[in-house]
Amino acid sequence: MSYSNLVAELSALLNDPDAVSAGDGWTEVAADAPSEYPVASNVWKTSYLAPGRTLSELDFNNDPDGDGIVNRLEYKFGTHPFETDVPSVFSGFENGGLYVTYPDVESRTNVLREVTTTTDLWTGTGVTTTNEGSFGNATIKTGTVTSDDPQRFLRLEAVDQ
Repeated sequence: MSYSNLVAELSALLNDPDAVSAGDGWTEVAADAPSEYPVASNVWKTSYLAPGRTLSELDFNNDPDGDGIVNRLEYKFGTHPFETDVPSVFSGFENGGLYVTYPDVESRTNVLREVTTTTDLWTGTGVTTTNEGSFGNATIKTGTVTSDDPQRFLRLEAVDQ
């Protein structure tokens, strides 16, 4: 019995480039877990622990996938610690102020994510944060500081609570 028609049909579904229909097999990078899964960082770490992986790879200061996003931010952004993610942080200058836009899984409250600004020392003073919508399980936020000082900077950081 020949299964060539079935193989062709399933292959087409598996490699379907449009994300509307079922399948999308190997073309999809990763799926976001719901924001409530998991909330606690220790549960997040053990949830990603898999054969061939060590718990130390999931230390918040490590970057096991080498994408430039340390695990503390992967946790807060809602991205995968073992799959290369495109940094979803954008910054620029608009309407007389600096801005940085970033994802934030707000239910993960044991890591504080904040935008700080400086001309000489880092401080959170003067930064306004607004919600811009959502992507996956994260809220997209923008931190803005109004400044005519060309030497002002913005920094996005995440620290344990």
